[in-house]
Amino acid sequence: MQILNVWTLCIGKFLHGIFVTVCHMAATKMVNETVPVFMLGRVGVVVQTMMAFGYMLVMGMGMGLPTDDYDPA
Repeated sequence: MQILNVWTLCIGKFLHGIFVTVCHMAATKMVNETVPVFMLGRVGVVVQTMMAFGYMLVMGMGMGLPTDDYDPA
């Protein structure tokens, strides 16, 4: 259940931003630790780009969810 007031939405956005940042930084560290040095540039760009597109896809799917404002009458 969602509590609909400004403060809970602000706290949720803040926590969401922290978690997304941690995931992006963790992916960068994983690439640095596992990929050979001569491939770091290309692989790093691809990983970050795919994470951004995946995140956009998930947010776009969330936009398609029904809302409570639906009134069929």
